[in-house]
Amino acid sequence: MSEIDWERYAIDYDVMCEANPAYQQNVQHLLDRLDQWQLPASPKVLDIGAGTGSFIVAMSEKLSDAQFTHLDFNAAMNAQALNKYTALGIDIDIVQGALADLDMPNYSQDLIICVNALYAMSQPQAVLRRIRRLLKPNGRFFVIDFGREMRVVKWSYHLYVALLQQQGARGAAKWFWRNREVLRQNRIGMRAQQQGNYWLHSPRQFAYALESNGWYIEEITTCYLGDCDLAVCRPF
Repeated sequence: MSEIDWERYAIDYDVMCEANPAYQQNVQHLLDRLDQWQLPASPKVLDIGAGTGSFIVAMSEKLSDAQFTHLDFNAAMNAQALNKYTALGIDIDIVQGALADLDMPNYSQDLIICVNALYAMSQPQAVLRRIRRLLKPNGRFFVIDFGREMRVVKWSYHLYVALLQQQGARGAAKWFWRNREVLRQNRIGMRAQQQGNYWLHSPRQFAYALESNGWYIEEITTCYLGDCDLAVCRPF
């Protein structure tokens, strides 16, 4: 196997995210910026590579009148997201497929987010151009992307320290055993990066890719223990 098996990854994905402080910080990065953007009433929001829906769930508390579209190609991820949305009583349009298959009018979205999904797409540059066409001229694009090679030992240690504080040594050991499949998928992801199957980039390269595909960068920084690039953009 040369790429992550997202179907199997979905099984333990939420458990990993709940235990990972860096993931929770990524969610907070988005929430901290929502108020600054002064989105219109009933904004249209598209989450590309929405996974199990954690970012839409978080946004729905602040944007209770938003029209959310959840886009992801993986059925298992979408099923978990639907369970969350149903439990919270929020009506979300879930679309299973790739961005190229999305039937959505150009210049229709007020906010588009894409968190740790772009790097795994086969044509990220074309995706950036398509996102630009979907966004309203005064809309915002919030993107976090995994640009550097994943160091599984570093991330395992990060998780272990967090779990040690939350659950103690025995609880941390049990967590790693129960969720060993997601750790195995992370190792597969690291090898896929090394083999060139996923897009790697420095912050400067990421900024160049955004600007070259029609984006004005309002903000760019790193996050996720320095492995990801975060940008807030508007169309030129």
